[in-house]
Amino acid sequence: MVTSITMMEADVPSYERYRRISIVNPSVKPAKIRDTQHSSTAMDMFPPKTVGNRRRVVSAHSRLFRHSTAVIHPSETPLSPISPVSDNTTMEDIPDLISHTPEMKTRPVYAVSSNGLEIGPYRIERKLGVGSFSEVKLATDTRTGQPVALKMMSKQMLRESERLQICVQREIEITEAVRHPNIVGFIEAFETSSHLVLVLEYISGYGELYDYIVDGKCSVARARDLFYELASAVAYLHSKNICHRDIKLENVLVDSSHHVHICDFGLARTFTPGEVFKTRCGSEDYACPEIILGCVGYNPINSDSWALGVILFAMLVGELPFQPGPGGAVKPMYHKIARGDYRWPSNIDVPEDAKDVVRALLQPNPSRRMTALEALNSPWLSRGDNKAGVCGNEHHDGSGSINKCHGSSTAAAAEPDVMRGLGLDFMNGPSPATYS
Repeated sequence: MVTSITMMEADVPSYERYRRISIVNPSVKPAKIRDTQHSSTAMDMFPPKTVGNRRRVVSAHSRLFRHSTAVIHPSETPLSPISPVSDNTTMEDIPDLISHTPEMKTRPVYAVSSNGLEIGPYRIERKLGVGSFSEVKLATDTRTGQPVALKMMSKQMLRESERLQICVQREIEITEAVRHPNIVGFIEAFETSSHLVLVLEYISGYGELYDYIVDGKCSVARARDLFYELASAVAYLHSKNICHRDIKLENVLVDSSHHVHICDFGLARTFTPGEVFKTRCGSEDYACPEIILGCVGYNPINSDSWALGVILFAMLVGELPFQPGPGGAVKPMYHKIARGDYRWPSNIDVPEDAKDVVRALLQPNPSRRMTALEALNSPWLSRGDNKAGVCGNEHHDGSGSINKCHGSSTAAAAEPDVMRGLGLDFMNGPSPATYS
């Protein structure tokens, strides 16, 4: 709960005051994120690797530390008892996904062959990955000869979890609605007697962005090209009032032509301009300070933007900016996230204007955090060369900033009481950006 503010404290920005109370005062601890030991509703379009294998050392760009596959599920860590299932959603708002929604009744129903290798027009080739309630298989569309990815979700598991039904309902609707060259394409959705199946574009190439970085393929020049595409896709989503909420290296695929594609919309949802979310979700390594601190609400655009900053740092440096302490202790990591406290390695040269983008995206105060659209207009991404100066070892404490290129973003309109509950003082600073 946000500590009340007295008039005597009016000269201190609200966020800074809240952060100081939460971090400096040991009696007020940052909200701990539940550490689950399974993956989320992630669409593993490439074979999964163990955490141990992921920590292999290959090159200077192989120090990426993946603490865990821990994902914060909306159903597990709600911030408010008013919304235990998801943000501003009750079960009365969502019909039964499997058998009662008009949308699902219009989906084709395909028969499965006796050997299980054919489902309607799709011929199963091999398994690509397994999630917590689904599996992904590579298949060939016999009508076109094109490879596709089939995300197969058990109807039985969906029937047993109303919360899961909500997530799947959203995933289908959002995946079907978006069209962008850097987002995995939706082909169709259908049913069998036992599964709900999403047919998605198959991305053949280098696999997850995580592995691409670990294998040393991400130079500074390449990072700029890839990140421009990634930021473009996220800005597109935000312009459509869609937030992803689980942007991470494992949910970005790199094709054989070195282009990126965002996947896994299992935690995504739509929002209205100025809407404040109450449910914490996503992966802890990429969680923004507002989520770590347990604020009563957060702007979803700002949350996605922070995750972009984590990814850009990893692309430039080869490791995540915020990592657990000795023995895997996560509290030190949470404290660093809340302060925006990270270090640039001294042995890797990163252009200063690239660092500016990272600083602006990893700005701990969400009201001053750069958006994806603003990142696209930054000097580093908006020009054709890469001749900025570099500097060596630098310790960043969250105080850096960059002049925002506001583009077509507009200030969020929200009820003052709701925004005050976020622990921010928007009367004395810029409002978080959103899109119409």
